[in-house]
Formats: sequence, C-alpha cells, structure tokens
Amino acid sequence: MSVDVQNLSAKALEVQIIPPPAPLDATVLRQLFVDLAKYHLEVFNTTPDGGAVFSNPGQQRRVVITPANRQVSLPVEVDAARSLSEAVDILSLIHTRVQVSTYVASGFVLAAHLPVGGESAATLLSRKAFPDQEPFAALGPGVQGIGLRVYMTATGPFTFSVEPLLADTSKIVVHLQQVQPGNFMLSDLRGRCEATLRFYENQLTNFLQQLLSGE
Repeated sequence: MSVDVQNLSAKALEVQIIPPPAPLDATVLRQLFVDLAKYHLEVFNTTPDGGAVFSNPGQQRRVVITPANRQVSLPVEVDAARSLSEAVDILSLIHTRVQVSTYVASGFVLAAHLPVGGESAATLLSRKAFPDQEPFAALGPGVQGIGLRVYMTATGPFTFSVEPLLADTSKIVVHLQQVQPGNFMLSDLRGRCEATLRFYENQLTNFLQQLLSGE
C-alpha cells in the first residue's frame, strides 16, 4: 500500500450565500449574464421561481441566482485558494447588481482526490476505517464498511466524508461541507470560507495522515 496525503488535490468547490427571499428583475439578470461572461459562463437558463442559471457545462462552471439563493460552483484548475477567490469575486459582482444588506447563511463545499497505490481505495479504507468488519455480517454476505463521515458542530454544521471514488478505484474522494447560519455581510464571506479552507489544508490533512499511515 502506498498513499501520501501530500498528494491530496482539490478538484471542485462550491460557495453559497442565502439572502432573505426577494423577487429578481429579469433585466438585471440579463445584465449579470453579460457581466459574468468574463468568467467563461456561456449558457443562460431561467428558473421557475424567476431566477437564472449561468453555466459552462464543458468546464463544470455554474452560477445560480434565485430569489432565495446565490451559488457558485467551479472546478479547481490551479489551487483551491484561487478558485475560492474567483467564486467570491463572482458573488461580489452579483451583489453589486442585486444588493442585500444582510445575508442569513453561507455554505462552502470542497471535493478533493487522493491517489492510492498497491491496493484499491476501497480495500485501504476498509482496513483502516473498519479494522473490525464483524458487525457488517449482520447486514448479509459481502457487506463491508469502506468509508466514513465525520460530523462537527463547533462552528455550525460541518461534515466531511472519506470514501473510495467509484469512478476510479485507485483514488479516495474527500468531500468537505460547512454551513454557517446567522446574519452576515458579504464582506465577511471571504474570511468564513478561508477559515474552512485552512481546516482542509491543516487539520483534515493531518487526520488523513493519522488514519491512513502505517501498515
């Protein structure tokens, strides 16, 4: 078995802010689509609630603007910090067109891959996360635990999962999600997300090192 947590690589992220629900102006949405063209968003679709989705499916870029939601999904092309900055810049541009004095919650999601050598990711996680597989026998033959989910409450609902990537058995996928309720101003958003990103780069990486190290 060979795994080096320094090879953990962020692949995609999502940043979400929740405003108090309010109708959107269709003219403003069309202008926003023009404004956001520089972020390689090429497709404009409307939503049933009077919002819009701007996307570039080929590049896995998506921006959702609805009366009760603002959400940006981006690939991580260089590093997570740069993609996070781009997502916050997009939300800031939306804010200039649809101003909100106070948002009521924010969310941050990050997906990362970790290559595994010498055995499948499922086998590795089964050995490390569930060294005692006996309880799974109660579920029937051929059942085994191959991943885990951790739930934290210190800074609002905060979860991360560590599982084999179904599309590629040589990789582990780590999925980190934090939702922070409570009123905040848009100027606070970058700091909120950067704190979660530091958790990913430090505590979460150290956790994976402890979980997966040794034979």
